[in-house]
Amino acid sequence: MVTGSVTQMLAFLSPAWLAALDRAARSDRSLATATAELDLVVEQRVTGTPSGEVVFHVVLDHGTASVAAGAAPAPTVTFTQDLTTARAIASGAESAQRAFMTGSLRVGGDLRALIDNQAALAVLEDVFAEVRSRTDLGPSAAEVTGPDPQQRGPAGAGTRPGPGDDPGPESAVPGQAAER
Repeated sequence: MVTGSVTQMLAFLSPAWLAALDRAARSDRSLATATAELDLVVEQRVTGTPSGEVVFHVVLDHGTASVAAGAAPAPTVTFTQDLTTARAIASGAESAQRAFMTGSLRVGGDLRALIDNQAALAVLEDVFAEVRSRTDLGPSAAEVTGPDPQQRGPAGAGTRPGPGDDPGPESAVPGQAAER
């Protein structure tokens, strides 16, 4: 008889997913060290979900970190995107930078704070990696809308990155993959 634990998948943007991100952020000592001098609040707004707009925020406050549902009282930076874009960024299929450049991701607030705190945000993304590995992102954009007519073959088979595309995913958006 084989025994072991089955990894429970977490639905993207669900209360259980947010709670898992919060537990990961609160318990990581490397994140506490990386954010010891930091006061940053990043708010995420995802539109077009089956339940309407989903809003959550990440607080990095002088060595403590947390993730909470709802709007932040005074976010340093706010990211707004639709569900398809959020899934694409979270899966690594799209970078936050490319989504921003194409207008799919809107960024408001103090952009300088993001640039100045890239190292701490990279640690945050490392902390969230385990939760991302257990995240069910739901249907992909191709499953919802069909394959991109400019792509050849199923699910983009045979496509090549375009000019300026960097295929190396990593995250600049808490809880979501992007490129460095």
